Order: sequence, then C-alpha cells, then structure tokens
Amino acid sequence: GDAEGPLQTSFRRVKYLRVVDPPPPAPTITGAHSEGRADGHVRCNGESLIVEGANLDTATQVELLDMNGDMFTTADATYADGKLTTEGISFAEPPADGSIRVTTAGGSATYEVMYDNF
Repeated sequence: GDAEGPLQTSFRRVKYLRVVDPPPPAPTITGAHSEGRADGHVRCNGESLIVEGANLDTATQVELLDMNGDMFTTADATYADGKLTTEGISFAEPPADGSIRVTTAGGSATYEVMYDNF
C-alpha cells in the first residue's frame, strides 16, 4: 500500500496452492540380455541379466514372464551406470520365449526375450 498511510493489520486471509511434484516418468527398456549374449537372449543358468533403458533408477527387481505374460520368477536388481543388473538367474526349465518386466515409481515396461538354459 501507501508508505505514508496507516499501518496494515497483521491478519490476512490467504489462499495457497499445494505444490505437487510431477509424477515420475515411465520406464523404457531398450535392451535386455545376459552378459556376453546378443540383445534379447537371457541365460537362466546362473548368469546376470542386464537391462538397459531410461528411467529405470527406482526399479529393485526384474520379473521374468512366460509367453502368456505370466511371471515365473523374479530377480533382485541394482541400478548403476544407467542400467539394471541382476544377480545370476537360475531356473531349471525356463520357457523358450517370453518377456521381462520392470516396474518403477513411474510405471512398468516390458521387453521381449528368448530364454536359454545352456
């Protein structure tokens, strides 16, 4: 107001807006393979799985799915250097084809793979 005018009261009704963080971005998988294998080939005899993509930093595991989309096992994963890496995956009789799924705070992403047990 007016610098020379009367003092203003200290009580004011104030409207405020709640600040909400935007939702995290959805994950994207651009590649998945076992170490030393071609993209899309996952070995289930104790080798690590490497998942590459974007917005994967909040994922803590990778789900292995059969060709019908049913999960048959999970593997704990750690995020470093822009990719997820699991400990060795061991499964006696994996399906031939399927996919992997990664779930983060922003949603889920799947990627088609072929499972090998040799």
